[in-house]
Amino acid sequence: MKIKTSTQKTTFKETGDSYTNAYSEYDENGNETLSVDYDESGSVVSKTVTKYDDQNRRVELQIFSGEDELNETHYFEYASDGRVSQETIEYQGGYKSVKSYTHSANGLTIITVDEDGNEEEKEVLVSDADGNVTERTVTDYNGDQSLRQVSEYVDGKLIISKNLDKDGSEINHRIFKYQEDGKLSFVGILNPEKELLDSYSYQYDEKGREVLQTIGTRGKITTEYDDENHTTTVVTSTGTGQVVNQTVTSYDENGMTIREEDFSTVREYEYTLYI
Repeated sequence: MKIKTSTQKTTFKETGDSYTNAYSEYDENGNETLSVDYDESGSVVSKTVTKYDDQNRRVELQIFSGEDELNETHYFEYASDGRVSQETIEYQGGYKSVKSYTHSANGLTIITVDEDGNEEEKEVLVSDADGNVTERTVTDYNGDQSLRQVSEYVDGKLIISKNLDKDGSEINHRIFKYQEDGKLSFVGILNPEKELLDSYSYQYDEKGREVLQTIGTRGKITTEYDDENHTTTVVTSTGTGQVVNQTVTSYDENGMTIREEDFSTVREYEYTLYI
């Protein structure tokens, strides 16, 4: 079964008003070639048109504001190993920038230059032998560091990630903990004094499906599934247990989403298929 088009319609429960809010088209390889968002009056808010080559690699991306106002066009080129090597971005008004991707055995360097060849930004990612990114640094056209992040892994799992300022001092860091089966169980955000600022914890059922996410003391997200492992009900509640939203999802016999209902809206999905 291959999807050709999908349409999403939203109905507001309070008024009964409905409108088509999204439409997409796909090629026979499953690539999304057209994505359109609409407002309640039926006018196009944004549109994205994507082209692919015979290897299903994205080669051109056009982003429109409204129906016809072209904001950006992205062109992608690839190296012989199939990895992206260059991205050219043409903006409304004729301005252009080029991103060059240089892959190496221990990471990736992305340099963005303007149409005159002046460097706008440089991003460097350093990886370990397993391909895990252990350091990420971004500098602007002045050479000033706008981001530096260092990470540590144990047995291929991220255990700590630190955000540093330009002098190398820690801004904050995240710690990650896992269950015996390897599933993520806890993420903590701490300040340099190791005081906990925020946290996320996760629980799973016997099939390994996430059934509860706890967000600090602020709230919880509970998830239920059907026998086919489709998400059927997602309940969002406050830290005190007050339910603030509930989304119930229905599927057709092919497992495709056909309806989502929450406290304020109903979203219905329709599809056409390639024969």
